Amino acid sequence: MKRKLNAEGKRLIERRFISEQAAAEKRRSFSKSVYLGGLSCGILGAILGAFGLIPVLSIILTFAWFASLLVYLNGGILPSSLSQDMDPLWHLNPWQRALNSLQDSRSQFEAISLLVVPWLVRAIASAIHSSIS
Repeated sequence: MKRKLNAEGKRLIERRFISEQAAAEKRRSFSKSVYLGGLSCGILGAILGAFGLIPVLSIILTFAWFASLLVYLNGGILPSSLSQDMDPLWHLNPWQRALNSLQDSRSQFEAISLLVVPWLVRAIASAIHSSIS
């Protein structure tokens, strides 16, 4: 016995597919803007912190960078339960679950670069500042 879809069923499936694709595109766009905003906040905060310029702004930008990192990873670095919080293996590498939850290899690269680039910029800016001083 074969089942066939009528025209209304086909339209319903098409509408659902289109809405899922639109939602996925909105998520990608939001993730991209969070990534770019967080990366720029992290880099600017690292440069200001390394040179000791405008310390209050440096602190605010660092908090904005960390908040964007949490948003980008969907809070994956925070323990989701008390048993996970008590697990010592989870505390050794809390980033593993967060990075594994990201599906696309590009988003994994973006998350790692969002985490690492501000630290590298700060190290380079500190080296430049110490060589100038």
